[in-house]
Amino acid sequence: MKAIKNRDSVAEAVGFLSARVTGEARRDSIPLSEAEIRQLSFTEETATAEEIAIARAFDEAHDTDEFETKIAKLLREAFKDDSKHGLRSTWEKHLAALRSHDVYILVMVDQAGIHRPKSVVRPVASAIVSKTLKGKPSDIAAGLITVLGFVYFIILHTGSSRRSQPIFGNFAEHLVPNEQARAAFFLLWLGSMLWLFVRYRD
Repeated sequence: MKAIKNRDSVAEAVGFLSARVTGEARRDSIPLSEAEIRQLSFTEETATAEEIAIARAFDEAHDTDEFETKIAKLLREAFKDDSKHGLRSTWEKHLAALRSHDVYILVMVDQAGIHRPKSVVRPVASAIVSKTLKGKPSDIAAGLITVLGFVYFIILHTGSSRRSQPIFGNFAEHLVPNEQARAAFFLLWLGSMLWLFVRYRD
């Protein structure tokens, strides 16, 4: 029963945000296609294989940065107008309902600078994968390198205590025996993390 109520709250929250986007677009005479409106409610948590394919086709056919900038602006204006009319609490209620969910429209909510409660238990790796899977090939590559670098430089070099040998012994050195190769991988790892930070700092 609780799961059904939560699902209804999420659907209601997504519907509210999408409606505010379309409403603001009509008011400002900004065209929005059916594909763009549908994309707002995309979430990998419940998406079918067909929905994932449609979302990826949308990314390939549209300039993602341009689309997100347009939606973020509409959200910002709608939030500002609603706040003036005493509806800020309504936004807060719906954003709270989405705090533990990866709905695409929340990317634009963050870009719009609208504060929302965020889940403190959401794994960092999940956040990276969620965004990079919807991103461009360069984002996906950077996400993969970031994860591999974390495994190699952090996990494989971690000991049971500060002064002990790594739990996995010398496996890391055997995996990449060349010092120059390790240095190059380290720089690539740092560059990938910086890339993702710049792309998704909002």
